[in-house]
Amino acid sequence: MHPFAFLVILSGLATYKAQLCRNEDVTCAEVQYVLNGEPIRLPCCGNRNDSSNITWFKNGSHIPFSSDPQSRIHQNRNALWFFPASLEDAGWYMCVLRDVTYCTRLIVFENEKGLCYNRSTLFPNWQYSEATKIICPYVWDYVDISKAQIKWFKECQPLQNDKYYALADALTIQNAVKQDEGLYTCVVQFEYSGTEYSLTRTIDLEITVAAASLLPFMRNPSNTINKVELGSAISLRCEVINGDEVLIMWTYNDSAVDEVYDTVITGDIIPSMTEDGEPMVYSYLNFTEIKEEHYNKKFYCEIFNAMTKAYVMLQRPDGKLYDAYVMYPKSLSETSSYPMDVFVLKVLPEVLEEQFSYRLFIFGRDVSPGEAVSDVVDEAISQSRRLVIVLGSTQSKNYLKDDFEQQIAMYDALIRNKIKVILVELEKGMEYSNMPESIQYIKQKQGAIRWKGDFMQSNTKFWKHMRYYMPPTSTKTCCTQTPIL
Repeated sequence: MHPFAFLVILSGLATYKAQLCRNEDVTCAEVQYVLNGEPIRLPCCGNRNDSSNITWFKNGSHIPFSSDPQSRIHQNRNALWFFPASLEDAGWYMCVLRDVTYCTRLIVFENEKGLCYNRSTLFPNWQYSEATKIICPYVWDYVDISKAQIKWFKECQPLQNDKYYALADALTIQNAVKQDEGLYTCVVQFEYSGTEYSLTRTIDLEITVAAASLLPFMRNPSNTINKVELGSAISLRCEVINGDEVLIMWTYNDSAVDEVYDTVITGDIIPSMTEDGEPMVYSYLNFTEIKEEHYNKKFYCEIFNAMTKAYVMLQRPDGKLYDAYVMYPKSLSETSSYPMDVFVLKVLPEVLEEQFSYRLFIFGRDVSPGEAVSDVVDEAISQSRRLVIVLGSTQSKNYLKDDFEQQIAMYDALIRNKIKVILVELEKGMEYSNMPESIQYIKQKQGAIRWKGDFMQSNTKFWKHMRYYMPPTSTKTCCTQTPIL
């Protein structure tokens, strides 16, 4: 048989199978929704991980979709991508694998007039009161969640209340009550092949308020800070009222504390009674010896049945841990020759730490591998007396698309703690139009300190200005020694 004839026969078999949609012999069928003008990824419902020998068709068509990524509709591994979807794309789509047809129905909708959603496409979400968390659903196939810029709205109006806290793909509502119910919309923007696209999801949040007498209530801890001496032994107590059938656990970074630290022992859950005769359970977190690694970490007691938690943070008895948190855009290369890296990782520590005895937290130098970036940044900023933001030309349009962008996302922590900011420019004529609004605001409000000349040259005026804005230090050398740079 001629090879071409063999291919024609295989194509005919695939086409025959692809016409089975809406037939009872179809192995599986799914429905996917997409807003007109937005991208969508259709996975093959019978083969979500493997990409071997899959062919995509539209119902009634004999022509498979192209795998050319420049095509508006194209196949990539086992999925069919639309960049973007349009109203005429609505219909049934088939992926054929080993003569078996799997079908997906695509519904392309438009928002209701004057609104940012369509009620027929809402994502349901039921939560208890107290702290409520909403996840922007099904965006991880398109963007890196840790770096995504997600905007949140309630009833199509931007969120501006302090009780809302957004991080990565989650929106947390502190002390949620029945009035916080409603339609929450998240909008994610990303770039593909030089074109900007948006993803829009709307969540219908319903909050269940159970009878107060039946809800477990965490009496202790209550998001507090304990001052403890290095080397001492302490015990933290978690107390939950109405906790007859609850599961409580001490955690750090979503893991059991005693699995993370060798010098920590978690006690059993003990039933008891309050002074007023209410049922209560408690559990101890025992530190046999406080070490440096225990400071400025949030140790949570979690009630898993009620999705409630509260923390204790351990600190030294002598106030803030750092004189300044240093924030800067990291180099896009893996070398250390980038001028920004030289200034932040070499020049600043040699003068401010070694000569003037300041204690700095520098992102990129003081973050241990494996630590959760958001937790480290939040804790370090809260424990710093100043925030130093260093800016310089990166010679790249991806100026803020690195860990620096993630730090800027924590700017609300800066506002909460009313920390003073020092803006440093390494070049003359910095362009601020493409920078985050928070940086533009600081520049407009208080200006910046600018470095002049080569890093190896003396710059006494610059260090004089830096020390003026830095917090006072009790070390005498800070006021008498002349900087070498």
